[in-house]
Amino acid sequence: MAVPPAVRRHSVARVATSVNFDRIAHRYDATRGGEERGRRVAAALADRLPGERLIDASLAVHVLHLVGDPGAVLGELARVLRPGGRLAVVGGGELARPSDVGAVLRDLRADLDTARAREDRSGALPALAATHGLGLVEEFTFPREERGILSPREAADQVEARVWSHLWDLDDVMWARAVVPALDRLRALPDQERPRPGDRISTARLFARR
Repeated sequence: MAVPPAVRRHSVARVATSVNFDRIAHRYDATRGGEERGRRVAAALADRLPGERLIDASLAVHVLHLVGDPGAVLGELARVLRPGGRLAVVGGGELARPSDVGAVLRDLRADLDTARAREDRSGALPALAATHGLGLVEEFTFPREERGILSPREAADQVEARVWSHLWDLDDVMWARAVVPALDRLRALPDQERPRPGDRISTARLFARR
């Protein structure tokens, strides 16, 4: 799990417990500049975590938009956090610089968001977290540098291949109504092979367990 440096700086830096599902978690502290502290790593489903009131800090980086019930996952994270424990939630982010490709992708995402209300959207997340005893402590943005630039052709290919999670579960009707027009717009843009800026700004929210 790649934890953005800005989140590491603002969260509980030396007691970051990750509920991860691969071998990377075993080396998390050592590879991210921390100390080996003999932490136990457990594999579990996000809505059925082991233990109760055991964890000082937890990170949910690009997670909530991938689960069917974000409220259930937040409830489990709250259950395993100690009172006063921190949860850092990082979303997917927005394009940092405008471009014609970015405008098409932004409009597509907004169209899908309007048609499919999600509990994990930015405005609804603090209220949803509060129902599980998680109070918002801090909110900040930070740049993400790992996203590459995309040409119109590359963006269209990735949309058509359903690379991004908000495209995974679309039915044929929604695909025809929202995605096909976006693909047509991308393929009509000039300079099909010229890359456009793709760097992003993400929002991190820190919650405390009451």
